[in-house]
Amino acid sequence: MRCEQCEKIPLCEITTPVDYLAAIDCFRRMIEAGELEATYQTCPLDLVILQNGKFFADRLFHQYKCTKCGTVYGMLVNTHLGGEIKINQKAFDPSDYPDTKKED
Repeated sequence: MRCEQCEKIPLCEITTPVDYLAAIDCFRRMIEAGELEATYQTCPLDLVILQNGKFFADRLFHQYKCTKCGTVYGMLVNTHLGGEIKINQKAFDPSDYPDTKKED
C-alpha cells in the first residue's frame, strides 16, 4: 500500500507538542516537494501556531494523499491529549456526511 515516496511518514502516536510540530514540518516539506497533496485540513499548516503562540484550535485534523501511490494519511491531534498519524481508507469529504437535522 505504501510506496518508497511515502513510507518515510511515521505511523505513530503524537504525545507532545514537539512531536506534532515535527510532523507538521515533515508534511510541509513533502508538500513543497510535490510528494503529498492536502486533501482536507481544519486549518492551514502555517496557521497551526498563531502569532500569539497558541494553537489555532484544541483539535486539529490534517489529511494528505501521496502523489505517487495514492495512500491517504490522517493526522488528528488534541493539543491537550495528543493524537496520531495513521493511514485512512479514503480521503475525508465533508459532503459524505450530510446534515441530519430535519426541518420541522
